[in-house]
Amino acid sequence: MSEDILSVNLTPEEIDELRQKKYNIAEYGKQKLRGLMNKEQQIADEQLNKCLEWVAFNLQPTTQRPTKKQLEKMKTECRMIIND
Repeated sequence: MSEDILSVNLTPEEIDELRQKKYNIAEYGKQKLRGLMNKEQQIADEQLNKCLEWVAFNLQPTTQRPTKKQLEKMKTECRMIIND
């Protein structure tokens, strides 16, 4: 098993340099991941806002609750908005 291990002789400076590069790569990856997560949240927020605008626009001021058919229509429309 010890025959499979690669022996590398590095100076302390080279080891520090490799550690710093590893750290920089990890930080870069974290920043990219945060950016993607923020972008996904922005898209979800925009879709929700579009859906809420559609619902607010299509609900008539009334004291009655929407019927089951009206609620299903709203759900369908919201799904269409979200999938655009």
